[in-house]
Amino acid sequence: MNVSPMQTWRIINDLGIVCKRPKLELEKGTDYEEKKKKIDGYKKVSSALLKKYSTGI
Repeated sequence: MNVSPMQTWRIINDLGIVCKRPKLELEKGTDYEEKKKKIDGYKKVSSALLKKYSTGI
């Protein structure tokens, strides 16, 4: 059975599944600076990967 991308989206939406971009939040604590460095590094790597694997759409 062939299902179009739009029909797939409708089915997922009807099931109540929501696709959201994850948000990185950081709580204050004893290791705040260490976690902040990890998150900043992740943001740099993720943006580079998005550029590298971008399809130009």
